Amino acid sequence: MTSLAKIALQTVITLVLSGFAAAALFAAADYATRGVVV
Repeated sequence: MTSLAKIALQTVITLVLSGFAAAALFAAADYATRGVVV
């Protein structure tokens, strides 16, 4: 595997993980907000 492919793979993995983290944070904030309002 070339270094370029390795960098590309790491970038994709990082983007996917950060995407999951952002979705989890958004869901947690949404849940907390609904809990406070309701």
